[in-house]
Amino acid sequence: MIRPASDDGVTEIIGFVLIMGLVVMVLFIMALTIPPMNGAELENELALGAVQDVSNLKYDMDLLWEDARLKNVTRSVLIQLSTPKEGMISMLPAFKPTIGSATLTAGASDLKIMIGEDNTTYDNFLRLTYATSNHYTENSVVMYDAGAVFTGTQTYQSMLLAPSVGKGSDGTLFIVLPRQTLGETSVLGNSFGVVNYTVGVHNTKEFSGSPVTIKISSSNEQVRRAWENVLRDFNLQGGDNGEFKYYYGKVKVLSVDYAMKVQGAVPW
Repeated sequence: MIRPASDDGVTEIIGFVLIMGLVVMVLFIMALTIPPMNGAELENELALGAVQDVSNLKYDMDLLWEDARLKNVTRSVLIQLSTPKEGMISMLPAFKPTIGSATLTAGASDLKIMIGEDNTTYDNFLRLTYATSNHYTENSVVMYDAGAVFTGTQTYQSMLLAPSVGKGSDGTLFIVLPRQTLGETSVLGNSFGVVNYTVGVHNTKEFSGSPVTIKISSSNEQVRRAWENVLRDFNLQGGDNGEFKYYYGKVKVLSVDYAMKVQGAVPW
């Protein structure tokens, strides 16, 4: 029996509709899965880049106070504040992940360090905070605080790089404390932020006694504990949780003034 031509046409139409439906379903699934995958990868890369940038910044700032010839020399660093606009698959708008961003803030930490019988107080330490606003992963924070680098989330950070603390051959404990001399500045955007910083006055003070007392306080529990752990490595005795610690020897503190501010990148 010969099938009418009209039956063949209907079959072709049904087959075409089924194929198109399958294509639409595949594209729909890809639109649901690809942007989060690409977006999460891009956000992780952005956070890792911030860790590297802030770590390099600490290294360069340490070089500034070590070399007196660089006093009053302004340095600048460019830090990326957003994920790239294109994902791995970006032929269609539906496959493009939402652009994440970050806020870069330069200001002062509330960390305080009291040293000696007269409780000489060091505060207003330099702090640079990089906080992301993500769409696909948990928000992350990278922070330079009083010479140390911390990384983690908005609620918890752990120390990645320790502050500049050391012991001389004669047993003297050296502590370098970077201070901020400017007010708070901040930049938020989907491009780049510029960090400008200049090293200024150096002040040195030596403490002696039997023993020298040191007390650390901060509203950020992780920062305070991290500092206490660093000092413990140099044989400081005494309790934790913000209690007085004791060092049986001399303590020399180098306080270094920095003028740091951040701003948006302006193309030439």
